[in-house]
Amino acid sequence: MKFKQIIFVFVLMGILIYSCEEGSLVRNANLEPQERYGEFIELVKEKSACIVSDMNIITPEELVGALIGSGPNTPVVSNIIYKGANGAAGIFNDQSNVLGFSDGIVLSTGSINHIIGPNVSDRATMNNWLFGDTDLDALIPNCSTFDAAVLEFDFECATIQEISFEYVFSSEEYNEYINSSYNDVFGFFVNGINIACIPSTTIPVAINNLNCGHPCFSEDNYCCLFNNNDINDGGVKFDTEVDGFTVVLTATTRIDPGLNHIKLAIADAGDRVLDSHVLIKSESFICAPPGIVVDIDIKPGGEPNSVPCNKPNFGIPVAILSSADFDATTVDHTTVNLQGAYELHLDHKTGNMKRHEEDVDGDGDIDLVFHFKLGDTDLDCSSTEGTLTGETYDGIPITGFDTLNMIGS
Repeated sequence: MKFKQIIFVFVLMGILIYSCEEGSLVRNANLEPQERYGEFIELVKEKSACIVSDMNIITPEELVGALIGSGPNTPVVSNIIYKGANGAAGIFNDQSNVLGFSDGIVLSTGSINHIIGPNVSDRATMNNWLFGDTDLDALIPNCSTFDAAVLEFDFECATIQEISFEYVFSSEEYNEYINSSYNDVFGFFVNGINIACIPSTTIPVAINNLNCGHPCFSEDNYCCLFNNNDINDGGVKFDTEVDGFTVVLTATTRIDPGLNHIKLAIADAGDRVLDSHVLIKSESFICAPPGIVVDIDIKPGGEPNSVPCNKPNFGIPVAILSSADFDATTVDHTTVNLQGAYELHLDHKTGNMKRHEEDVDGDGDIDLVFHFKLGDTDLDCSSTEGTLTGETYDGIPITGFDTLNMIGS
C-alpha cells in the first residue's frame, strides 16, 4: 500500500510540473474539474438553431468542398490535408445567422460543439492534448501554441489571379483575457503570407488586437468590428456559447498564376484551455476580388452562349440578374464592363451610356441588361468564360461570371 501511495505522489507531481511548464497552472486552477482535464461538458442546447458535424462524420475533401462550392469562379483544388483532433473541425448550419452567415466550415482550438448556443459557461473548453503550429508561433513572439487545427490545400484559379472569402473569429478568451498572454491565434497563410488581418491594416486579427476592452467598452481596439457576448461582462445577447466574436470580415489577396497554397490554422496560445474558433462562410472561397459576386447571364436565355469570335462588331448582351439577396437596379451602369468593354449603346442627346432594366428571366424581379462590343473586350477564340465587373451606387465592387462558347476561327 505504501508503494502505491508513493507512485501516486510521483504521478501527481508530474502533472503539476507539466502544467507549470505550459504556464497554465494558475488559470487551470480556476476552472471546473471537467474543464481542467479537457473533458467535453454536455450542455443542454436543445433550443439552438445551430447544427455541427465534425471530422468523425465528414472527410477533409468534404470540408474543402463546403468551402469552395461550385461555379465558374471556383478554384481547382488538390493535395487536401487536415491535421488536428476530429472534434476540432467540421461544418455548421445555423439558419438564425447568429454568427453572421447561415453555414460554413469551422476550425477550433477545442471542440466545434462550443459554438452552439446558448451561452451557459464563461469557460467552455476541450483539451485535445495536441501540438501547436510553428507558423502560428511566429505570429505571437515569446508564446507557444497548443492544440492546433490545420486545413491546407493547393489551388489554382483559371482567369482572375485573386481570391477572397468571408470569416468570423470567436473565442471564450473574451473579455477577461484581453491584453494577456493567453491570446489564442489563427492565420490564413497564402503562399506563406498571413492574410487574416484587420481591414485596411497589416495587424493580425486576434483577441488582443480586436476587442472592446475589459470591462467591455472601456477602450477601443477596433470595437466596431466586435460583438460582445460575455456572461459576466455586458451579458449574453447572442445564441452562441462563445463570449465574443468579430463581425463578418473578408480575407483577400493577389495570387500567383498557376498553383498556389493556402493553410488555414488556429491554436490555443499560452495554455490549452478556453476554446477559440474561426468560421468561414460556405462557398465564399472564390477566384474573385472582394465585394459582391452577382449572377449574370450572357445572351439571356441563349445557352450555350455562343459568340462568333471572328466578328469584332458583334454585340454581346449580358444581364445582371436580381435575386432574393441582390437588387440589380442598385448597380451603377456606368461602372460595368465585360473584360474591358463598356455599354455599347449611348444616348444620342447626352452622349451618356444607356441604362436598360428588364425582367429577362421572368422571376418578377427587375434585371439590368447591357450590350458589349466583342472587339472592345479582351476575349478571343480560346475564351471559355466571361467576367463582368463594376460597382453599386454605394461603391461596393461586384463581379459576375458566365460560360462562353466561342465559335469560328
